[in-house]
Amino acid sequence: MQAIQRWCGLTLIAWGLWGCQQAATPTKTANNEQGDGASTGANGNIIPAASISAQPIQKPLKKLDGMELEEDPELVEDDVEIIDDPQPGTPEFTLREVAQLRFQPAPTTSDRDEARQFRKERNDKIIDMTATVIKQTFQNPKKVRIFEVAVNYMLEARLELALQGDREDIQALYDDANVLWERDPKSKPAADAAYTLVNFAYTNARNTTTKDNKWLVEFNRQAIHFAKNFPQETTRGQTMLFTAARSCELHGLSKPAIEAYTMLQQSYPQSQQAQRAKGVIRRLQLPGKPVNLAGPTIDGGFLSMEDVGGKPVLLVFWTSQATPFLNDLPALQEFHKAYAKQGLTLVGVCLDEDRAATEKFLNDRQITWPQIFYDDAGKKGWNNPIASYYGVQDVSNWLIDSKGTVISTSIKVAELEDQLTKLNRPPATRAAKQVSSQRQ
Repeated sequence: MQAIQRWCGLTLIAWGLWGCQQAATPTKTANNEQGDGASTGANGNIIPAASISAQPIQKPLKKLDGMELEEDPELVEDDVEIIDDPQPGTPEFTLREVAQLRFQPAPTTSDRDEARQFRKERNDKIIDMTATVIKQTFQNPKKVRIFEVAVNYMLEARLELALQGDREDIQALYDDANVLWERDPKSKPAADAAYTLVNFAYTNARNTTTKDNKWLVEFNRQAIHFAKNFPQETTRGQTMLFTAARSCELHGLSKPAIEAYTMLQQSYPQSQQAQRAKGVIRRLQLPGKPVNLAGPTIDGGFLSMEDVGGKPVLLVFWTSQATPFLNDLPALQEFHKAYAKQGLTLVGVCLDEDRAATEKFLNDRQITWPQIFYDDAGKKGWNNPIASYYGVQDVSNWLIDSKGTVISTSIKVAELEDQLTKLNRPPATRAAKQVSSQRQ
């Protein structure tokens, strides 16, 4: 019964938008690397299609960077007050009832299932009512704003239902976005629908507790599609792309992060985010490549990676105010002592600004490894040329092997011992272990 109701509701919207025209069926793209169901419309642009299964909403992720995705600021409640006394049966009357229904107070209950059922019934009713408004207004140029607000209310209800994890409701949200895209890919409702899909994936990514990053990948994918398909949506596009790229970066998803940062550069080349993205992409592409950076040291000298050639290097980007670095410092000092005889060299890139305070910190903590430090006003702190060039946005540890090849630009202290053991293991020993492992 529920499936029939959803099908009827979607059919009503499709008929209302397309009239008597026959809708073209989207086809799956053959080159969709994620396998996540991107579809191609008649004009060749990528449009979204449902493909990933939902997970229950639980506790939020600890790491997801960027701004909250907010509602469209142009949509305010005054928009529905088109006439003072709308007559029953008119789209204005129905839309005013929808506006009132949206703020209908939920029953006071401690029963979560009862509260959930109330929200579902209310959202289903909103969808039915807005579908009627959409059918009444989609062809009337004088009712454009009524049509847009009705679509926005419908998408809001669809989103809340989809976030409960029901597959049919998720599919309905994606289907509505497809319908609006096919109606007019340059319209505000089409952009709002695509934005809702981004928000849907973003919310699921924030609230998942598992290590499965599929919703984060989907958020990244939808953000890229939004920027590609709606270039006029500058503010929303920039925010979403940077948030998606940064979030993927923080979770070690380098490939999707690079894709989003690249789209950010291409779509908004003059923005501050795009300028930052250039360096981040350079850093994310470093593993497996040689690096040779250099800079002045805090003791008045100059240090280049060539000066420590032939030895593994742990490059530590740090600031005395960063809690993660302070937490890792005791372990870093132990590694320095334990592996110094085996050739490991630690090099710090200090992102503090006050020379005297930095020197005191180094003395108090008995940090003896070389520190690259810039005194010039425009190069202090996070304006450090090395940090700027590689888009360093956090304290981090880089591991570089004895040939100057970058192993990692985000290695954790807990991973160091295993990685250092591999680097220091003689080639014959490594080969023997590999053969042994293959036999097993």
